[in-house]
Amino acid sequence: MDAVQLLTGRGGWPLTVFLTPDGRPFYGGTYFPPEDRHGMAGFPRVLAAIADAYRSRPADVQQNAMGRPLAAAYSVRAFPKAPVSAPVLPHELRPSLHPENLNIKTIFARLKEKGDLWKDFWKNRQRIEGAIEALSSRMPQK
Repeated sequence: MDAVQLLTGRGGWPLTVFLTPDGRPFYGGTYFPPEDRHGMAGFPRVLAAIADAYRSRPADVQQNAMGRPLAAAYSVRAFPKAPVSAPVLPHELRPSLHPENLNIKTIFARLKEKGDLWKDFWKNRQRIEGAIEALSSRMPQK
């Protein structure tokens, strides 16, 4: 569960975690429907994508397993009506944010309105560890 929460930002049941042969989690999720629906990839599609990634992009799998995903900002998810991986501003992190509305049809208007929120990423050398630490301090203790 800890691995899925770190990989996806949420947890729950049923839980599915894909591991490298040495036991390191590299992908997971809490529910995959039997078939594609409501913008979610079905379990058969997930299995095919995992198998393809493992065969054709082993470096990505190993990178994810080390806790350093290679997903880039503004990358489109590989299923119908999928959201775009778009950075958000801190004040946008509230229940009214609907990630499904950040899609290929809306992302260009968002970029025009907000600008490229990643433009200073490499210059500022931001690190995920600080965000994880800040979020962990706000999570209820087990």
